[in-house]
Amino acid sequence: MNADDAFVNFVESARRMLSESFETDKPKECGAATGGSQPSWSWVCTRILTCCKSYPSGVTPAILLSELYEAWLARERVERCVKGKSRPGPAHGVRRQKQMLTSKVTTIDSILERRFIPLDAVLDAVVVDIQIIQGTSSYLVTLGDSWSFNSIEFYLHRKFYDLVDSTSAILRKGREIRLTGCQLRDALTEGKVAPRLLPTEYVIILLDEEQDEDLYLLGAQFCSDNFSSIQTSSVRAGMEYYFYARVDEIESTGVQGLQEQMKQRRLTLCDDNGISLPLVLWDDQVSLCNLLSEGSMVAIERPLIAFEQEGENNRPLGIWFQYGQRTRLYTVPYVPVPEQVTETDRNASMLQVSVPYDAQVSLDVNFLPVRLLVENVRPKMSNAALYGLVTFFAQLPDLESATKRQHAAYKSAYLLRIQDCSGALEIRMYFHDHWSSGELHVGQIAFVGGISTSVNPNGGMDCTWTERQGGALVVNMTQLPALLSTNCLHRIVPLSDIHSSSLTVQVCRVQVKNLAQHGVQVKLCHVPCGHPVFDLPVPGQWNCNFCRRACDGKETMLTFFSTAVLVDVYPGQHTQVYASCSGRAAAEVLQVSPEDFCSFSEVEQGMYLYSLESEHFLVTLYYGFQEIMDPSQAAGGTRSGSPATVLKIGQALKTDPSQSYV
Repeated sequence: MNADDAFVNFVESARRMLSESFETDKPKECGAATGGSQPSWSWVCTRILTCCKSYPSGVTPAILLSELYEAWLARERVERCVKGKSRPGPAHGVRRQKQMLTSKVTTIDSILERRFIPLDAVLDAVVVDIQIIQGTSSYLVTLGDSWSFNSIEFYLHRKFYDLVDSTSAILRKGREIRLTGCQLRDALTEGKVAPRLLPTEYVIILLDEEQDEDLYLLGAQFCSDNFSSIQTSSVRAGMEYYFYARVDEIESTGVQGLQEQMKQRRLTLCDDNGISLPLVLWDDQVSLCNLLSEGSMVAIERPLIAFEQEGENNRPLGIWFQYGQRTRLYTVPYVPVPEQVTETDRNASMLQVSVPYDAQVSLDVNFLPVRLLVENVRPKMSNAALYGLVTFFAQLPDLESATKRQHAAYKSAYLLRIQDCSGALEIRMYFHDHWSSGELHVGQIAFVGGISTSVNPNGGMDCTWTERQGGALVVNMTQLPALLSTNCLHRIVPLSDIHSSSLTVQVCRVQVKNLAQHGVQVKLCHVPCGHPVFDLPVPGQWNCNFCRRACDGKETMLTFFSTAVLVDVYPGQHTQVYASCSGRAAAEVLQVSPEDFCSFSEVEQGMYLYSLESEHFLVTLYYGFQEIMDPSQAAGGTRSGSPATVLKIGQALKTDPSQSYV
């Protein structure tokens, strides 16, 4: 652990203050739900980064702590709604919700931010409130989740109305549900009506065998029938069946028919007598498979029962279930026993925590209170978050056939190597289209959340990150908005202390010299990744060597490339170094847009650059590779020899020279 990293130190101190605040104060509105629970390091870190993005001009420690407190308080409210009583801690409190973190799971915050939800996305939520829309008989359900600060309203499908109206009120405040096939009704009038989810019949209600009312429901309604009791004559007569079975297998999606191309998927269900029958899903119904996991129990209410020709003793030769208009599903998720993990905190104290498993029986390390280091990462982990130095970053060529099958929905993959004080780790990153996480370069500090690990065929460990997985996040710390203007998140060091292997964001206060002598270039760059583009034979088309694809004018922008001399203004220091800068950092140093700069005459450009000689800046610095500016080298996608390592400016903030040094 780098003791000089101001950001890491602030995350840890904020996490401790938050834990102590909820442990000692125990606000009345929180009730007992906070007892024993404490925020994880990655959760606090993610919230701070989100806040910094929301306030790019800077934020005070008080605002950061207030945002953290409110976010954790809202999270505890959702947790308290689940059962309405004290929970023994995160490992127990969100065990069912967290187990469904797959690439299909989305969050309420992301829905409201993007104002869009894919039809196959999964929402793992808790019913916060249910109300009848005034003047109608329709129900409006307010949903929350454990990862979001916001809630969203959902029009309930009439298929589930009796679950609200009945005396048992199965669908009530505090009930956990999973839903898919959602569509978003956006605001009718901008700023007046929040987006709402339209009705969907693909809802699964989560039950808990530890709750008496849920156990009574299962015993009274679903345990009287089993698969061997199915009679074809009863099915023809319209008899309704209720089954309770285990999900043994979820088959991959298949396609039936050459013309209609109908999608089909099967779930193999096994009852308590060991008899297995398939539940066959068609077309849009296949998204229900995303709501269930192998090993979980499922209560299936009024399924459609299909069968082939009858055999001896009036027994059908083949029986299967289908999801009909009156069919409803409940599930008791499979929850492996949490593993007791012993970790060492920053004070060398031994800490034992319960870490739950997810649906794939991987340790969900999102709940670890301490920071996860590379040396602690092992196979079969999920939701891992790493913070460290980027030592390698490039797009992968064509994926192997096995990887293509596993990540068929993703069009591109990148290899990122991240290093912290304990070692380095390579992560394969998959994107639905192309790189979309903003600029990221070798030598910069990055935070990567949502990493999963598995065992590869050779017995080693594979680390993967997928773009749409719940909790997936990539933040370039070196270019993080608000970092330079938030004093508690960085530490200023002399220019002479800057080195290429630093594991923290390096911040210096400098004076910029000799911009005019070294010149300023303006070139086209690819907006999503920040790398230069080169002309193609087709007019209006360019090629991004990093993303390895052609791009048009909408995806490019004029960008500065410059070199300057940095003079240290740290008290007692006189170090001078050469540093290059490009993109947003160069625009921050030059304090002009590339378009305006190009409109100046050559004489005006020189005069303007000389006028910046007395300016002082707070800058983040890192050692990276010199960009290739020769199209002949870029066309082949190769470099001639080893690229030169140069000092680069990640971002810059103009400061007042008369201001005392802090």
